[in-house]
Amino acid sequence: FSEVMRDVDLFVSVCSIEPSDQNYANAMGFCHGVLTGAFRYYEATVTRENRFVCAPTPVPTRAKVMGDFVVWSRSHAAALKEPAVDALFRYLEETYPCKS
Repeated sequence: FSEVMRDVDLFVSVCSIEPSDQNYANAMGFCHGVLTGAFRYYEATVTRENRFVCAPTPVPTRAKVMGDFVVWSRSHAAALKEPAVDALFRYLEETYPCKS
């Protein structure tokens, strides 16, 4: 687990596993769990006035957010040098910024 979270490239490879792979359900559960857990922690610890990521209406599915993150990370070379959660929040900030 810790190795995957330190290496965004490895995290992205886990999160982009093919549906035909025998580990697909476990991989998607892991990736969606990381996404949900990280975002829920952010919501619980960052005050509303300090938030930089805000969920749009309607809220996209976890599968859409994770799929879009995988695509985004492959086109952002700098993100591949960050820990997975840092890269995930950089993507979220770019994609779902809070409107001022």
